[in-house]
Amino acid sequence: MISMMYLVLTCLLALNVSREVLDGFVTINESIESGNENLDYTTKKMMQSFDEAIQQGHHEFVPYYSKAGEITKLTRRSYTYVEKLKNALKLYTEDVEGADTMKLGDRKSVV
Repeated sequence: MISMMYLVLTCLLALNVSREVLDGFVTINESIESGNENLDYTTKKMMQSFDEAIQQGHHEFVPYYSKAGEITKLTRRSYTYVEKLKNALKLYTEDVEGADTMKLGDRKSVV
């Protein structure tokens, strides 16, 4: 009987640790999402600056502008792929419709 109580206690502690670890991932995820928004804003501003410079006749920036455009497209494809994986994981673990719009912090289950 006592060993059964210790087993239950161990399981409860494991669930508690899982919750704390998951909360840590939520914090990290929110921080990464905030960083991505800032990076996206900065990238848009940089591309606008390239456009303005090229329109003003600074044609030496054209090769850099085209490379920056390629990198932006590759980055956007990678970001979209990771978001699809995150949404599929949310849909699988939460078993709800609309998982693609749900924030990681809004999850219901722990395990």
